[in-house]
Amino acid sequence: MAVTWAVSAPSAWAQEQRWSCRVLPAEHEVLVEPDTGAKVVFATTHPGTDRNLYFHDRSWLSDGSLAVFYSDRGGRQTLYGYAEATGNLVELIPEGQPPAGSVTCSRRGNRIYGVCDGAACAWAVACRFEPELRVEVRRRRIADLPRNGGLTSSLNENADGRLLSVSFVDADAPGVYHIAVIEVQTGRITPVARVDFPVSHVQFSWTRPDLLMFARTYPQGDRMPQASGPSPVAGAPGHVVGTQPAPAPHYRIWLVDLSGKPPWPIYPQVPDELVTHECWWTEERLTFCGGHHVPDESHVKVFDLKTGRISIIGAGSWWPAASQRQITRRSWWHAAGSPDGRWVVADNFHGDIVLFDALTTRERPLTTGHRKLGQPHHPHPGWAESSDRVVFTSNRRGNPDLAIAYVPAGWR
Repeated sequence: MAVTWAVSAPSAWAQEQRWSCRVLPAEHEVLVEPDTGAKVVFATTHPGTDRNLYFHDRSWLSDGSLAVFYSDRGGRQTLYGYAEATGNLVELIPEGQPPAGSVTCSRRGNRIYGVCDGAACAWAVACRFEPELRVEVRRRRIADLPRNGGLTSSLNENADGRLLSVSFVDADAPGVYHIAVIEVQTGRITPVARVDFPVSHVQFSWTRPDLLMFARTYPQGDRMPQASGPSPVAGAPGHVVGTQPAPAPHYRIWLVDLSGKPPWPIYPQVPDELVTHECWWTEERLTFCGGHHVPDESHVKVFDLKTGRISIIGAGSWWPAASQRQITRRSWWHAAGSPDGRWVVADNFHGDIVLFDALTTRERPLTTGHRKLGQPHHPHPGWAESSDRVVFTSNRRGNPDLAIAYVPAGWR
């Protein structure tokens, strides 16, 4: 039995639930980095685990009133908000309501999209700051998701705000993965693609409402295996019969649109090449990280889909005698471009957060030391829509905290 996409969903804001959110006192700490002049706010200082949404998801409500994050401080992981204007924290999902996961914020209204209780849901959030902060939430169940499918990517909003993407592994057909879109207003689910390999990082283009990107995961990881024979594949010109052929190229980055044609890969990897952590950007571009030297070299690269050209905007480093610690200090792992097209932010394995100027490729360290090598929580820095600050997870204080770093005014 395949994943069943049939859905019975309410329309508009019928069957909604409403509640007033508990507002918590400020606990933030503010510092100015002495080396860079950047203001860094540790929005949370609780001993629990507080972490931002994934770097290619949107962490702020569309009007910037709240930065949305996950926290387990109440004994379960669910959604909270940080009000930058006052420093207050807001418990967005109260006790008694199912927790939310796989979430992203909308660019077209103060809404959060995510999954709860087996359904794609929308939370409309209204904040009032006078005479004191009050937050009201309305939750709408958009569409029931297949019971025989396991989610493999967060929900993601398309460029015109009408659709959400969703991806599943088929529990009744092992190895089969599905990508589909959900109409926000009607709950109608439309299948887009069915493939026989793992799918993750499903994201709509920022500019084309019909175009999606996703990542294919290989058992060997994100690096193309070394060639083991004299020819790329068996039967190719020059291949010697009886010798071990090299594996076919890996393609981590794939595209699919809503036309019904099969997904297509856009970049073949060569032996030892790393390609990882892709993210849409402006002007039909995307960023990703990767390099050609094992084990840890990784640059920040920009892929221009209009020209097919790939360029390095943030150079990593590699040299034969380097230790892993030395290389990972210059090995970029997650990268995201600012909505105004001016910057790309990237992190490394040591929790350093840097900006690369899109005009000059000049590197600007923003804040450093937010992860010890080997800790489980990467910073995953992502942008505010205003392009003047980034949100990330910091381990600098000893446990995961939500942090926000502001781009110094003199850099813009």
